Order: sequence, then structure tokens, then C-alpha cells
Amino acid sequence: MQRKAIFALPNILIDEDIYLEEKIILKKMTSADCNLLEEYNFTNLTTIEMNNFQTCDLYDKDIHEKCLDIVTKIKFTYFFKHISSGYGYPCFISEEAFDLFILLKKSEDTSFEHKIPITNGLTTFLMSLDEYYKYKNIFGKITSLKLQKETLNNFVFFNKFDNKKILIMDLYNKCRKISTLDDNFHRIIFARTSIEVLIKDACLSKKNYVDSFIDKSNNLIKESLKENQALFALYKELDFRYLKNKLDEYLNQLAKERHNIVHDGEKVINIPLEVYLVWFPLFFVVSYCNINEKIKFDLSLRILFFFKLLNINPNLWNKIHGRNFTKKTCLYAYDECVNVIPNLIRNNNLKYLETYIKGFNNCIEEKS
Repeated sequence: MQRKAIFALPNILIDEDIYLEEKIILKKMTSADCNLLEEYNFTNLTTIEMNNFQTCDLYDKDIHEKCLDIVTKIKFTYFFKHISSGYGYPCFISEEAFDLFILLKKSEDTSFEHKIPITNGLTTFLMSLDEYYKYKNIFGKITSLKLQKETLNNFVFFNKFDNKKILIMDLYNKCRKISTLDDNFHRIIFARTSIEVLIKDACLSKKNYVDSFIDKSNNLIKESLKENQALFALYKELDFRYLKNKLDEYLNQLAKERHNIVHDGEKVINIPLEVYLVWFPLFFVVSYCNINEKIKFDLSLRILFFFKLLNINPNLWNKIHGRNFTKKTCLYAYDECVNVIPNLIRNNNLKYLETYIKGFNNCIEEKS
């Protein structure tokens, strides 16, 4: 029997409906809008709707698959926008903040319990859906997130991708899952796999993909930021040969770490993942070139400040000052600059622009 359904993001908070595209909406629902919420003890909830599915319509497997793809793209859009370093806003955000819950109208037969198949890779086990969601909700509550429309402005760009590119986004997103420090090595495997799949899909090679990124980035920054004197001055300080060597060295080390895990059974991670986590969304956008004007400035700014970060030891990117805990980490300063500066430029607030650039440069110099 088909039942009414809600495709919900219970850990995502919104003040009003967010129209991601004309046919895709993040909708703020209350129990007054749909009494199905009360069956699951929700008073309000963020749900996903599209042109052929409204909240409390009958469950449809194809819609379910589309929602999973939409959530993958929302995650990647968010992590392109915010690195979420753990300090300052938006603080500790993981992939679990975006968990998709499928809430089905409960059966009138109280002896019936809805279950979900889970697997350990060998055997499938039917687990109570309510218990499964309680388990999933623990991490979601830790990393719940308030979203605004501007945070997801670039969703339109990422939504045009399908198939292999959704898989690549998903591999990156899995590097943002919560885990204990002794169970962290899977990130290296996902990280290196995402790079190798993208290299092949974008018709690059392991020999030229770093050169390709550096060259395209150079042209993008030069073209997009040349009108702004303060930002262009930062660009002129860049040594692209040095940056290419630093990025090459890091990515070769990442490949070596994956090799050590897969072929030698080593689980000790000797490389900080911060570089990959900041760089990969930039590499993704640069590689699938058709970059519209809307995302071009954001992208150029992020690459410019990423290149500045490469001048310091990656182990120090997210390191808190030993005696002053209120001092921003370099990664937090990066996140703040790339998100605040576009608004300063739009409002022609050059005084504060220079203050942010100076603060970021000071952070880099202190760690150099």
C-alpha cells in the first residue's frame, strides 16, 4: 500500500522557504501544514519539494532517488561556501547535518513496524526505522545548521551535474563525516579516489592535473580581480611556480598515504586533510570549466586566499593560538574573508576590505 511521505532534513533550520531552483524548494513546514509531522513528534521541519512532489504526497521511489541527489549537491554547495573549521561561525558542521529522513505515514495496524534494511557488507538486517532515526539524529543534533538562501546561491551551478559528477561530490562529502580519531583513515581513501575519478572524468591526467589547475586559476584570478586594487595586489605577490610545487608535493603525499593504507596496511595518517578539504571543491569547479559570471568572482577569491594559505605549513592552518584562544585560526580567517569580502565589494566598503586583508596577512605571517 502506498503511503504519504515527507522527505525531511530535520537538522537543517530555515526561517523561510528557500527556492534552490524554480522546481526545487527547501520548505519550512509546521504540523499545521501537515499532520504527518505530529506522528513523528515534530512541530516544524525543513522538507524538500519539487514540481512533481509536494510534502505529504504518496511515496515514490524515483522521487526518493532525486532527493538523495539533491542532498548530495546541497552538501557540496555548502562545503564550497563554508569550510566549517570548527571555530567561530558556523563552527562544527559535518555531513550528518544534511541527513535525509523519509517519514512515511504510519500504518493503522499498530502491530506493524516500519523497518529499514541495513548491512555490514555481508548480511542485511531489518532495523526499526524509528530506532534508526534516533541513532542518526544523535550526530545531526551535534551539527545542526541554520541555512539562508545566500549560503546555497551556487546550488544552481552544481545542480546541472549528474551521474559521475554526483559520485565525485559524494566521495568528497564522505570526507566530512563524523568519526573518532582512531577510525579516520577512510578519509584518505575517499579523498584520493575523488581526485582520481575527477581526473579521468575531466579528461586530465595524473601528470598534468596540478598544472591545469594552476594555469586556469591564474587566468581566472587575473581576469576576475583585476578591477580591485587591494585584491590584485595580493595576486601579484603569488609565486605560481612555488605554489605548483607545494600543491604537487601535498597531493603526491596524499597518494602515497592512500597507497600505504591500501597496499601496505598502514593506518597512521601523517598528512593534514585541511589542504584537500579546501582545495577539492575549487578543483572541481575549475575542471568543469563552463564557469558563469555569478560563481566566477567567488571562485577566484577562494583560490586567491587558498594560494596564500599554501605559503604556510598545513599543520598550522587550523591550529589555535597557544595563549590566546580568541585569536582566529588561519582557516577560520580564510572562511571569513572569502564570505565577507564579496559583500564589502558590492557595498563599496573599501576601508573594511583592507582591514580583512590585513588581518588575514597577519595571520599568515604569524604562522610563517
